Amino acid sequence: GLYSFRIKLDTGFEFSTDETTLKIKQRCKPPRTPPNAHLKMVEIAESDDYKYVVTCIDVKMVFMNEDAKEVVCNTSTGVYYTR
Repeated sequence: GLYSFRIKLDTGFEFSTDETTLKIKQRCKPPRTPPNAHLKMVEIAESDDYKYVVTCIDVKMVFMNEDAKEVVCNTSTGVYYTR
């Protein structure tokens, strides 16, 4: 929401700030690391969101779903989603 502050000192000086949007970021519950995998948290540029990228530790292993190598945390809702 929009917020502004009005400050009044004992000396009689009064000051009001401009309205600003207060945005509360919610962190997602940290994901569990799958066996034989490594998770890396990455901040997304020009966004409040962040993502986890998963890689296999053993190069002989492959993902069953190659499109599911990362998950993004929406900090507005605190919920993960995939792109």
